[in-house]
Amino acid sequence: MPARLNISAPAFIWRMSRDPLGFLTRLHQQHGNFVFVRSGPRRLYLLIEPELVHQVLITENLKFSKSRGLEMTKRLLGNGLLTAGRELHLRQRRLVQPAFAKNRMAGYARVVIDTTREHLRRWRHGQFLDLSQEMMAITLDIITRTMFGDSIGERTPLVARAMHDSLAGFNVGLIPLMPLMQYLPLESNRRFWRGRRQLDAIIYDLIEQRRHTGDQGDFLSMLLMAPMSDEQLRDECMTIFLAGHETTANALTWTLALLAQHPTWMDRVGREIEAHGPENYAALEICRWVTQEAMRLYPPAWAIGRMAQEPVQIGGELLERGSVVIMSPAIAQRQSRYFPEPDTFRPERWQDAEHLPRFAYFPFGGGNRVCIGEHFARMEAVLMLAAVVAAWDYRMLDRMPTTQPGITLRPRGGLPVQLARR
Repeated sequence: MPARLNISAPAFIWRMSRDPLGFLTRLHQQHGNFVFVRSGPRRLYLLIEPELVHQVLITENLKFSKSRGLEMTKRLLGNGLLTAGRELHLRQRRLVQPAFAKNRMAGYARVVIDTTREHLRRWRHGQFLDLSQEMMAITLDIITRTMFGDSIGERTPLVARAMHDSLAGFNVGLIPLMPLMQYLPLESNRRFWRGRRQLDAIIYDLIEQRRHTGDQGDFLSMLLMAPMSDEQLRDECMTIFLAGHETTANALTWTLALLAQHPTWMDRVGREIEAHGPENYAALEICRWVTQEAMRLYPPAWAIGRMAQEPVQIGGELLERGSVVIMSPAIAQRQSRYFPEPDTFRPERWQDAEHLPRFAYFPFGGGNRVCIGEHFARMEAVLMLAAVVAAWDYRMLDRMPTTQPGITLRPRGGLPVQLARR
């Protein structure tokens, strides 16, 4: 049975608005793995135990829908895979899945490698830069090229600017009053709609072009083979855009920050790359351990929300209809019972992780809503890491950044470094 708390509505809103991850972490530390919070009409459950997460995402998943926070992203994503209701999601997932088939991965890997190296050649010895911004630029370029291939042409910078405008101030998640803010005459709202209109114009134009050119080996080609309207195609493109660059960029940023703090592991990564080459994904085992451990400590998708659509039993507790459930990989993946020295960067723990129960580690979610691009994202992270470490060394200009939880778990203030050529 859960621990039970009553928190006044103003206090709840203040804490969730100011530091949602810190607030939820304190709830867990002070009250355990199953916590019920009543705040006015709100009924919120924090679930950390793997068995409880399994019940919500697998056993009883049909009794839950996505949370209201994620519903807000529809104003940018429409009804793509991330936001679609159950029936539409199942249909769209079957239609989109071929774009992530194994026989497509070799072509995508080539795009990842070539694009990353193209960006790295612009770096200069002794240069000061923000690795967070650089990783975001590289992953946006990668997802643009894998989505649209060569047809994007000279419009890549325009896509980047429009995406930046769309995301400016678009900090959804767990903030209770966020739905009301989208209607205020704020500059961030004006930038959002300007960016969305630009993205829509580009995507619809590319869809129209591609209907006449056939399969180009990219995501859009695969999507066009499925029976979808232009509007649905647009929504799936936007979903892959957002999910396909923001998460991987942050995963890489945290990985590079952790390696800078642990030079022994940086050396091990470097030796592995020298031995096998930065393009040999199958052989880069240590690189995989390192990225998995970084996503354990700093999972980009730091919270997963669901809302009960009917009364449902979870962990012996009857959740009322409308109850919100929050499952946080950022908290769950730091439990000492599953991860000894949970706050310590120990990539070697992934050498033997067979003993872990399901949902002790779930940076990509789980169940029928598990991230459809998980295998692509894992490959992209490893190949980008190998390319960066093979070419450059860097010195952090500050200690490990603190977390900034929003759509994803970003490093607050970025990751400023000084470069040195290897």
